[in-house]
Amino acid sequence: DAPEPVQIMVQAPVQDVMQQQTVPDHMQASEVIEQFQEATWCPAPFTFLIECCVRTRYIVTNKGLKVRKTTPCNVEVNNVFVQAIQDVDIHHDCCFSYVHVWTDDKEMRSRVLRVTRSRAENLQQALWALVARNKPQAHH
Repeated sequence: DAPEPVQIMVQAPVQDVMQQQTVPDHMQASEVIEQFQEATWCPAPFTFLIECCVRTRYIVTNKGLKVRKTTPCNVEVNNVFVQAIQDVDIHHDCCFSYVHVWTDDKEMRSRVLRVTRSRAENLQQALWALVARNKPQAHH
C-alpha cells in the first residue's frame, strides 16, 4: 500500500498576499504632474543646438521637483523632495514669467526659473499644491 498523498491547503492566493504588502513611499514610482524647460530668447536653430548639448528639464512630481541635467556624456538628477521646498512665487514681465522656488536643498537652493507666460500659473499652482499638502497643519 502506498501512503496517501499529503494535501497542502493554501489560505490566500498569492496575488492577495502581494496586494497586502505595502511599498514604502520612497520606493514607489513618482507621478509626473508637470514638465518644463526654461524659456529662452534664442532663435530656433540655436535653441536646437543648445538643447542637444546641454539640457535641464524640471519635472514636478507628487514627491517634489526633479531636476534632470543632460550633457553629451552624462545625466545628473537632483531630487528635491517636497519637504525641502519652502516657498514658490511668480512674477511676469512683457515676455516671460519667472517662477522663484526657495528650497532647503543644498544643490538647488533658491532658483528663479524663466518660463513661458502660458505655463507659469500651472507650474506655480502645482508646486503650491505640493507644498501645502506636505506642510504640517497648525493645531489650535
